[in-house]
Amino acid sequence: MSGWLIVERGPGIGDSYHLRQAVLTIGRSPVNLVQINDKSVSRRHAQLRLTEDQYFVTDLKSSNGTFINGKRLSEATLLEHDDLLQLGEVVLRYKEKTILGKLQDRVMERKDASKAARFHETMMHEIDDDLLK
Repeated sequence: MSGWLIVERGPGIGDSYHLRQAVLTIGRSPVNLVQINDKSVSRRHAQLRLTEDQYFVTDLKSSNGTFINGKRLSEATLLEHDDLLQLGEVVLRYKEKTILGKLQDRVMERKDASKAARFHETMMHEIDDDLLK
């Protein structure tokens, strides 16, 4: 299972991060697999861990907190399709890569249509590849 994080607020609006790893960290430092260069994001802000085909998010004692849909995390929390993940002032939307219908909803509404189109095109290619296996 894999998924995507799409920047909705903060630096790089419209940028997307393809999640394929079982464990990854998000933060300002370049050592993170998902690096977000924003002063409100801690160097090692949060961790995503894949457990039984689902990602769980854990705050790594960040300065400004980690939130899912506005609720501050106090323990590992399941990340579900279309959830808003907030790290400091940066907001990312989580998209599952499971079926085509889940990928279309808000992706093409991005201000930067070229980034949204590249994201959609990449997803279509990966779905096609998965179907051919």
